[in-house]
Amino acid sequence: MTEKVIYKECCVIGCGISGIAVARWLKKYNFDFVVLEKSNDIAGLWRYRENDYGVMSFTYINISKYNYCFSDYQFPKDTVELMHHSQIYEYVKSYMNMHNLYDYTKFNHQVILLEELNKSDALYSENLRFPNLDTYERLWKLTVKVENREIVYISPYVAVASGHHYDPKNVKFPGQETFPGEIIHSVKYKNAKFNKMVGKKVLLVGIGDSSVDIADNLVTQGECQNVTISSRRGSWVFPSYISGYTTDLYPSRFILSLPWQYTTIFYENLIRFICGDPKKYNLNPKYRAFKYQPTVTQSLYHHIQRKKVTIQPNIKEISGNEVTFSNGAKENFDSIIMCTGYDIRIVFLSNDLKKEVFDPLSEAFLNLYKLVFTPKYESNIAFIGFVQSHTGGILSISEIQARWFVYLMLKKTKLPSHKEMTENINLFKKNIENRFYKSPRHTLQVDPLLYNDEISSFFGAKPNLIQNPALAWRIMFTSCGSAQWRINGPDALPDAIQIVKRVPIPPLNTFIAEMLDKFIDLTKPFQKYLEYPKEYNPRVHGPYNPAQYYGKPDPLSQVKVGEVGQWLSRRNFSLPAMRSALGRAMWAYRLKYIAPKKANAAFVFHFIFFTYTLNYFIYEYPVRKHHTWAIYH
Repeated sequence: MTEKVIYKECCVIGCGISGIAVARWLKKYNFDFVVLEKSNDIAGLWRYRENDYGVMSFTYINISKYNYCFSDYQFPKDTVELMHHSQIYEYVKSYMNMHNLYDYTKFNHQVILLEELNKSDALYSENLRFPNLDTYERLWKLTVKVENREIVYISPYVAVASGHHYDPKNVKFPGQETFPGEIIHSVKYKNAKFNKMVGKKVLLVGIGDSSVDIADNLVTQGECQNVTISSRRGSWVFPSYISGYTTDLYPSRFILSLPWQYTTIFYENLIRFICGDPKKYNLNPKYRAFKYQPTVTQSLYHHIQRKKVTIQPNIKEISGNEVTFSNGAKENFDSIIMCTGYDIRIVFLSNDLKKEVFDPLSEAFLNLYKLVFTPKYESNIAFIGFVQSHTGGILSISEIQARWFVYLMLKKTKLPSHKEMTENINLFKKNIENRFYKSPRHTLQVDPLLYNDEISSFFGAKPNLIQNPALAWRIMFTSCGSAQWRINGPDALPDAIQIVKRVPIPPLNTFIAEMLDKFIDLTKPFQKYLEYPKEYNPRVHGPYNPAQYYGKPDPLSQVKVGEVGQWLSRRNFSLPAMRSALGRAMWAYRLKYIAPKKANAAFVFHFIFFTYTLNYFIYEYPVRKHHTWAIYH
């Protein structure tokens, strides 16, 4: 029975990472809001609970502390790069205290129904007490269960931040009902001792991050002699560290802007160079590395080499304890753990809302503009954190989405039209189908750097290369961390640049940047012309012109045939002088024949030919001639 009606400007559902990000920005702008959390604590999946969903006791994040943090609150310098879940929980708890967000959070408040408040609803007449009622296009009604009673919240804005890692996906195999041992989903696995799997023969279905972490725990803590991982499609397994740097530090705007077909070839060969061919370990990936979510681990290769872990293809059938794989191999197992991911479910949405949010052809797809807003309800309801990060953590994405949502509430920016949003949603679905292997987990896939750049550009917070020339190199060739979207735009941080500069730069990124700098940088040839020649006198010659010769006039056209030898002897044929002469000649050519013309195809061709020729003869050719390998140092 409903006992109470509460009015808020905004209701946030969930107090995990995404919900906290929304709460922080709502509080900054003094909104009257509430965070509704169904459990008794914060941090969502990062809060370890023995008898409930959440991380395993041994879980370490595979994203570095630089890319998995709030933009205004960095981890201490002495924190390890890949943190234990307890460290992340304490960090989130400290962030809550820092912004006094506990005062706005209601624990043990489970939202059981979210629906639009119709005018015919009896509660609508009571909403006259709501301030500025006429300014809102619609209102939302949230029915919340608190112990044995129900409370109703009414609000013009709602942020759904309940997450999509909640409803376990269970796969059925032929004969599975005959298996006498225990079959559980990975969400219920805490450690080998808690789940009583010490010394047992265990089969893991799936080869994602959870699967390889469980395999490592079964081998080390569980002392299991042989753990088997079954995978339908095989996998490309990335090491947690490459050259001493965490893997998430390597993706950059330059790398991600290249066609993924070229990028995946590069990283596949990098894996082969560091770890060996996946076929050697029986991983047998059926698709390219960037066709699906990469698996990141540091221990799997070692366990396979020591024959502690075995990789098998898909399960064909189960008969009692015996499992037959598609390659004909048969093994007996005591337990099976399903590491098969989660279905995307938001159980508390009304039927009308579900029709707007979920694709009728495939519920794995969300009909959300940029995975946040529905075209119909626009900014009145936002879905925060409903993404799958391809190359980094979700925290920075949730924070960018939260800022976008709050700026829309403040009318500082606006959404495109209904038609444009619908077209963009359809285009996103098409791109996902072409880019990734067809799987429900890939329907929410985004690259954090590119995605955050796009969202932040809507409210002017995208890192600007022109405004920040000193950071241009880092912005293009490194991951830069979460503070990069606070360098410029609204709510810029004074120390954002210093925070970005503290993010480590992997040697591979430095090498790529240096190679591009050698071959593409066209500013180097012109640097020498910024220095005035000794003969130049500004009082005599006026404004400096790089194409003008300021020495003693001695043109070849005025030299007699018999004096050519003397004229040549007066010339400086040193390499710098020849390069200078070539540069002046080409600059004069440009001023006379190119600059006066209108921009057309010939103009573009002349400019490209001029700049690349100048770059080659002035910089590249001398370097290659005198030191063939100089470009690699």
